[in-house]
Amino acid sequence: MTLARSASKIVYHSYYEPLGRLIASHFAERKLYDAAAYPRIPESVIGNEASRRNAQIVEAFCAAMEFPAPSFASAPEVAMRLEVKEGINDSVLINDAYNLDLNSLALALDYLHNVALSRRRTLILSDIAQSGLSDDELYSRVAGMVSRAGIDTFIGIGPRLKRYAALFACDREFYASTDECIARIGRGAVGWPRRAAEGRPRLPFREDRPCAGTQEPHHRAGGRSRCHDP
Repeated sequence: MTLARSASKIVYHSYYEPLGRLIASHFAERKLYDAAAYPRIPESVIGNEASRRNAQIVEAFCAAMEFPAPSFASAPEVAMRLEVKEGINDSVLINDAYNLDLNSLALALDYLHNVALSRRRTLILSDIAQSGLSDDELYSRVAGMVSRAGIDTFIGIGPRLKRYAALFACDREFYASTDECIARIGRGAVGWPRRAAEGRPRLPFREDRPCAGTQEPHHRAGGRSRCHDP
């Protein structure tokens, strides 16, 4: 909203709330380009729902800048910073710990849906800081997203998520810290079932370690891994 304050043209996608609603109400006098109004790319061209929304944003941007309409005839899949790794016991880990807001969580859950196939879906998430929302509204929205995404198991890290445990209807576990979560995963990793997992632990919760505990050994060396449990 701050970035848009002096803009004469604003490109956005009304799928992402409350951003879409806020832009429409605060900047009604500006030239608005809602990407949701632009043609959707066929699933046969771009299989990922989140990537198809990104393509609509590109279409809206080109219209705003009076550029030729883009062609997506052979558009490649874009991982959007989501890193897929092999986990133990035929599980799949999706690393998304660098993204911090509800919109990126929605994108990650879409991606998780595409890679999970028949696997059970697990989400590892830590407390979200600086969202601009009250904790009541923030974690109510998170719980709704988890429910709509068909998450089978939710693992929450941090005191605020633990406080809102009752909002999550799926199988759930809550830990006060990453150390506590890692100790639990370390004890139970041998029985970690075939599943797709998305990990979004955040600082100060030392976000790389929950994923490392469920990765195959040859993926653990170098870099920082993130778990995502679709």
